[in-house]
Amino acid sequence: MYLGIDLGTSKIAVVLYNEKENKIIFSSSYAHNALKIKDKFYEIDPEKIKRICFDIFKNIPYKKEIKGIGISTQMHGCLIVDKNFNPLTPLITWEDKRTLLSFKYNKTYIEYIKDICKNIENTGTTISTGFMGATIFYLKENNPDLFRKENKVCFLGDYIAPCLTKEKVKTDITCAGSSGIFDIVKKDWLWDIIEKLKIPNYIFPEVLETGEILGLINKKIAKELGINEKCKVAVSIGDNQASILGCAGYLRNKIVLNIGTGSQISENIGNYKEIKYCDTRYFIKNNYIAVGAGLSGGKTLKILEKFLKEIGEKIFNKKEPSLYKKMHEIAEKNKSNNNIITGTFFSGSRIFPEIKGFIINLSEENFKLENFIFSFYLGVIFELYFYYRNLSENKGEKIIGSGNGFRKNPLFAKISSSIFNLPVSIPLTKEEAATGTCLVIAEKLSGIDIEEFIRDNTNRDVYYPDKNLKYLQQLYDTYEDTIKNLTKIF
Repeated sequence: MYLGIDLGTSKIAVVLYNEKENKIIFSSSYAHNALKIKDKFYEIDPEKIKRICFDIFKNIPYKKEIKGIGISTQMHGCLIVDKNFNPLTPLITWEDKRTLLSFKYNKTYIEYIKDICKNIENTGTTISTGFMGATIFYLKENNPDLFRKENKVCFLGDYIAPCLTKEKVKTDITCAGSSGIFDIVKKDWLWDIIEKLKIPNYIFPEVLETGEILGLINKKIAKELGINEKCKVAVSIGDNQASILGCAGYLRNKIVLNIGTGSQISENIGNYKEIKYCDTRYFIKNNYIAVGAGLSGGKTLKILEKFLKEIGEKIFNKKEPSLYKKMHEIAEKNKSNNNIITGTFFSGSRIFPEIKGFIINLSEENFKLENFIFSFYLGVIFELYFYYRNLSENKGEKIIGSGNGFRKNPLFAKISSSIFNLPVSIPLTKEEAATGTCLVIAEKLSGIDIEEFIRDNTNRDVYYPDKNLKYLQQLYDTYEDTIKNLTKIF
C-alpha cells in the first residue's frame, strides 16, 4: 500500500494505491483555507498545512500497511526553515507579486534580478515574480537575519517530508528547476548567479533525483500518526510533473492539458531543448518536457463568477452561494455561434507580462450573456493552444485533460478537442498529482508498471472534435494576431 499527498494552492489531496490490485482504493481532498492575500503578498501558513497533513495521516485507512509516502508540492514559491524544521517565513507562493515592488536604480526587484540573470543557460525558464530565485533575493534584501548557516530555503513539500522523517531538508530536480536559478542539465544550482545576487549559498538544500527516498519515517512520528515504522518517505515532486505521471505516465504520444488554479500544456520532448514561449522542465529519468504555463484557468472562472455575483447583488439585491453550474449551463447554450474573444490575462502573462485582459469582436448582435461567459472558457484554452502552436514536436495522438477544470467543466474538453483536432480523454483518477507521486515511490520500492496503471485508469470520458466548433480555429487566428499586435505596442 502506498500513500500520495498533493499540497495545492487551495486544497490538500490524498490517495491510497494498492499495488496488488493496481488501483487507487481511496481518494479524498481537503480545503485548507491557508492562503492569505494582502496587496502583492500571497502567503500560506506552512504550520497549518502540516497540522492538516498529520490529521489526514492519523485518519487514513490501512495506515499500518503503508510502505511508502510520496509528496507532490506546488512549485516556484518558497519558505525558509531552521535546523529543527520550524518555519521562519510563511510559504510565499507562486502567485506572489512582491518582487514587482520598487527596488533601486529606478527598477523593480524582478527587473533588477532579470538583468543579472539575462544570460543564464539551461534553466529552461525565465525567472519571474513568484519564483524561488526572485523571492529569496527579496527576502535577503529585506530580512537578512533569516540567512543563518543552519537555515534552509525550500518548497512546501520539502518542509513536510523532513517533518515526517527528521532527515535534513532536501529537494528534487523538478522542484529546484522551478526556481529559475537551477541548471536542469547539470542538475546543480547556478552558483555563479547566486553569488552575483549575493545570496548565501548555504541557504540552498541538496538536490536529489526525482523519486529518491528521503528516509524512513521517524519512529516517534510513526507512533503519533499510527503509521508503519518501516514506511519510507520520498523527496517531494513538483505538482506539474507529478500530475502528468498520475494521468499520462511517461507522456508517450500524449499531450496533457491541466486546468487547476492556473493551467499548463505539457509534452515530452526527450532531451533538453529550448522552445519559444515554453518552459523546458526536467521530468523523470533524464527526460524533459516542454510546458506552456498559463496564469489563467480555474482562477479565470472565479473572477467571472465574482463579477456575476456582484451584478446580482448590486442590481437585483440577490445573493447566490455559487454560480459555477449556472455559468456552465449558460455557456453551453450557444457554444456553436459565438465570436467574442477574451484574453484571460487578468494576472498578466509569464511570457508577456505587459499584456492584461482584453475583449474584442463585441457587436450589438453578439453581446449576449451566453457569448460573454463562453468567451472566458475559450480564452483559457486559446492560451494553451498558443503554446502548442510553438511546440516543434506535436507528436501527441490524444490529449489527456487533467485537473478539476476538465473534470468539473466538460465544456473545456469539448473546446480543446475541436481546437487541437485531437480526442480528449478524462482520467479515472481524480487526484492526478497525488496519484503520480504515489506511483513513483511504488515503482521504486515495489517495481510496479506505471504505464500499465495508466492503461487501466484512463478513458472514462472521451470527447472528439465537433464539426459545429470548427469556426473556433478562425477565432484563434484573430486571438493570436491580437496578442502579437499588443506586444508590438508595448
